[in-house]
Order: sequence, then structure tokens, then C-alpha cells
Amino acid sequence: MTRPRALLVNEMGGGVEYAERLCLIARRLAAAGFHCRLALPRPLAAYYRQFFPTIAWPRLNSVAPFSAERAASYNDLLASVGFASPLDLTRMLNAADMRLAACAPDLVIADFAPLAQLAARGRLPVVCLGSGYTMPPLACPDLPPFRDDLEPMVEATELLAALSEALVARGASRPGSIAEAFAVRANVVYCHRELDIYAQYRLNSLAGPLPAGRPAALPAQPAIFGRLAPDHPDLDGILQCLVSAGVPSRIQVPNVPPALAATLAGTPVELSVGRCDLMPELNNCSLVLHAGDIDMADAALAAGRPQLLLPVYVEQALVADQLAELGIAVRIDRQWDAADIVQTLRRAAANATLAALAQSVALRLSQRHLKPALDLIVEQAVASVRQSD
Repeated sequence: MTRPRALLVNEMGGGVEYAERLCLIARRLAAAGFHCRLALPRPLAAYYRQFFPTIAWPRLNSVAPFSAERAASYNDLLASVGFASPLDLTRMLNAADMRLAACAPDLVIADFAPLAQLAARGRLPVVCLGSGYTMPPLACPDLPPFRDDLEPMVEATELLAALSEALVARGASRPGSIAEAFAVRANVVYCHRELDIYAQYRLNSLAGPLPAGRPAALPAQPAIFGRLAPDHPDLDGILQCLVSAGVPSRIQVPNVPPALAATLAGTPVELSVGRCDLMPELNNCSLVLHAGDIDMADAALAAGRPQLLLPVYVEQALVADQLAELGIAVRIDRQWDAADIVQTLRRAAANATLAALAQSVALRLSQRHLKPALDLIVEQAVASVRQSD
């Protein structure tokens, strides 16, 4: 019997956490009998070919005057990458069609990949998955806002008209709403509800976060584990602050030039340039440092670890705010000077009150017994392929 072919696609976000998550899912799907291929933005595709067959997915447009950093809703995010322009959207869909034809998948797994969802619409089964931020509740036809401090950049009627024009031109049915345009066979939303920005609107249940974790005892001595993207604008400065803080630290920066790791030799900071098994790393640290990536935030939340956050993008800032409201995280603003950051690193890594609160939250979360996201994703993938036969 031929193994079903799954194409795992990420388009937006562009962060290492998306590629790492798709690798985790691909390994599980491969164990279930799927042949898996990743489709990632070009810079990530080149690196992740060493782990799975990988193609570069078409680049989404960056469209003025729309800006993802001023987005108040998923509609705004779509407008910021060209979905409010029928011409731009048609061009991107044509490019996506070429990739789908070349890969000939039986199933598309879409993680923050709205173009793939539209390209596969009516043609291929799609399992759409992601965190609260990347998965607006489709029970709301026009998609609700995730921020109330900003005015919307695009009207829902304008976006729907653009989507409709592009879809009808390619022979697809005209959607009655934005939510209908992105409706797929299966949706898997995985995160703790404390980090779901759509919690007040979402009707369906959540799966446990990826990767899954459980409360773990804190180490005897302060230690920091972190993960930052190689293009984080403050990477060099943060590494030097970690050296000055003197707390033993292990920082994962995938695909970073080896020369940078060499500069940290003989310091308390170890730079990991490859992939790592996240849960053991979290269990061995007393503080987690990252940009506000939701998978890292969710895993650290489940493990009972305080977090130190350096957000760059709007999604990361929203996560940072949610964690700060829980009282288990400290946010570092980019205008802080090095001395303040060093002191914050030292205090947070050894803060017993912060650690105790994080442990308490993790214990409470562990009692919910959420269905593991990986199990649910595999179930939905197998069911989707069977239903399409």
C-alpha cells in the first residue's frame, strides 16, 4: 500500500518555533505511516532539509499601508500579506498551485498557512493547526479582534470581496464569509486557555500544547535555558548580558554562525546551534528566556518555569502580556540598558517567589488532562485521508 503524502506548511510567523513544531509533527506522522515533506519560508527551508524533505514555499507579500505590527485582528494580518488585493492573492495562489502540483500531497497540514488553506480549498483535505493567535474561531463569520486598543486596518467586507474574487476566478465557490473561506476538514487548536487570545470567543475545546510537558522540580542551583531566533535584533546584546550575569546558561539559536558560539567559549553561556529536545532542557533550568514564542511559553508554563521575555513581534508581545498577567514572567523592554538586563537576569533566575508561583500554575494546569495535541493531529490526518479516498 502506498504511504499517504503529507505536506506540512508554514507561511507566516517565519520563526524557528514553527519549523521545530512541524518537525515534531512530521516525526509523529511518519511513525503513523505518512511520507512527510515540509514547506517553509526560504531561509528556514534550506536549514531544515537536513531533517526532512523540504521545499521553499512562496513568499507572502508585505503590503503597504498595512502592517502586521498594527494588526488588531486576523483580518488585518491577512491584509498585511496581500490577501486584500485580488491581484496579489491570485499571483500567490498560482505560485502555491505550482508547489502543490510538484509535491502531489494527499493531505495538507497548515500551521499559520492561510495561502495553503485557500490553494487546497475544494481540492485537498486540510488539517489546520496552531496556537490561539494563529487560529481565529471560525464560528465567528467575520473573525473577532484580538486587540481592542487599535482600529482595524481593513473592513471585513473589503477582505471578503478580495477573497471571493480570487477564489471564483480559479473555479472555487464563492464564500459567504471570511470564516467560510478558510473552513477546513479539521482544526486543532493547542494551547492553554490562559494563552488563547480568543478565549472569550472560542467554542471548541483546546488540545494540550506542543510539545507536551508536566510540572518538574526546580534544579538546586539557578540555571537559564533560552531559545532565540538567529535574526533576533538583540541577540548579541542579550548573549553579552548573560555572560555578565554569570548564571550558567544554555541558549538555543538554530543555524547561527559557529563563529558566534566560539566567542562564548570559557563563559557561563553555552550556545546550541542545532536542534534540541525541549522538555529535558526545561526540566534542567530555573528560568526560561525567549522572545515570547507561544510554544515555548506553553511548554515552560506546563513545566512550572518562570519566564523572561524579549518580544519583537505583535504575537510575542501579546504572549508576554498574558504571562505577565499570570505573575510568572518578566518582560524586558528593548530600551532597557545592559546593566538593568543583567540585574533582571540574576534576580529572575533565583527568584523563589516567582518560581513558586510558576510551579503552582503548572500543577493547576496538569489537572485539566487535555488531550495530547500530537495524538489528535494524527487522528485527524488519518481520518482526513480516509474520507478523501
